[in-house]
Amino acid sequence: MQLNASLKDQLEESHQTNEALTNDLQKLSNDWDILRDELAIKEEEWKEEEQAFNEYYISEHNRLLNLWRDVVSVKRLFAEMKSTTERDLAKIRNEIIASSNEMTSACNSTNFTMKLQASAAQSTVRLFYNYVDNCI
Repeated sequence: MQLNASLKDQLEESHQTNEALTNDLQKLSNDWDILRDELAIKEEEWKEEEQAFNEYYISEHNRLLNLWRDVVSVKRLFAEMKSTTERDLAKIRNEIIASSNEMTSACNSTNFTMKLQASAAQSTVRLFYNYVDNCI
């Protein structure tokens, strides 16, 4: 009987141990499920953050690329405008030089003509005075 009682006590003790282990296993399983769900949520958040970063990076890269294209375009337009301006200024300079030469030539011609006319007028006046002197 003592053996029976002892076996009964052992059986009850093993049932209690088994129940405690079952409870611990259930608790660990619940904790495992919670952690697995949290990990899945964190992984999904990380993937969303990575996707957002990649989209931001691509958009910024495209913005910089477009900005660089605009800079190159402005630089090219500036070089063309500079070249055109230099060509136009050289053309105007040549026109001014030609006009200056024409004005100098016209002034010299006018000066020469005026000197000739003055000389002719002086000769006419001398002739007139000589004529008047001879008449008197």
